[in-house]
Parts: sequence; C-alpha cells; structure tokens
Amino acid sequence: MNGTRRIVVAAADELGLEGQVSAHFGHSPAVVVVVVADGKIVESTVVVTPAAGSVHQCGMPTFIARQNADVVVAGGMGPGAIQALAGAGIVVATGATGRVRDAVAKYLQGDLGGSATCGSGHGGHGCQGHGH
Repeated sequence: MNGTRRIVVAAADELGLEGQVSAHFGHSPAVVVVVVADGKIVESTVVVTPAAGSVHQCGMPTFIARQNADVVVAGGMGPGAIQALAGAGIVVATGATGRVRDAVAKYLQGDLGGSATCGSGHGGHGCQGHGH
C-alpha cells in the first residue's frame, strides 16, 4: 500500500501500539489512530472513545468518521456499525486479535481484511435492538 492512510484500531486499553485489539468494536474504551505512509507506521495517537465507561455505545461509527479514518480494524463488529462505516466510505477489517501494532501489520500485509458481523445478539446485548 502506497500513500498515506489513517487506520483506526479499536483498542481494549489505552496502551497505544503495544495495547490489545478490542474483541468488540462497540465496547472499545479507546482507539489507536495510526498514520501509515508508504507501508510504515509514522504516527500513532490514543483517543478515548464515547464508549469508555458505558455498557455499549451506538455512536461509534460517527466517532470513527470524525477521526478521518480510511480503515477501521477491530476484533468483531455488528452489522449496523459495518453498514454505517461502509456508508461513510471507511473500509472495515474484522477478525483482528493481539497487539494493535501486529493487527496493523497484518492489515498492511493483506492478511487481515473483510468484515464478518458478530450478529445483533453478540454478547447478549444486541445494542438495545439497534443490531450492532
């Protein structure tokens, strides 16, 4: 991948590149905004999400769009969030695990891509019927 891209990774903590990818996008207490130029990480910033301290946050797609994301990487994501992000022109890559740095590397290598939904009943919450 050439050029500059902003990859936003849903994080389970606020440890930045060394932190863990969140298993569920909507429950992420933070994201790591990673700027990649010519296939290399040149900058990363931790941003606390609106989901921090809440059970589930249905406004995460809007929050991600405000980070000027080109791509969002997460462990899992519901269908409503995937649709909202895709509608905003943001590429979604789910199935990420482990460290944020490693998930970005896998995405850049083409080993992480596509978006499988976790389903509206994931974790028994269903986002109060919103389906994400």
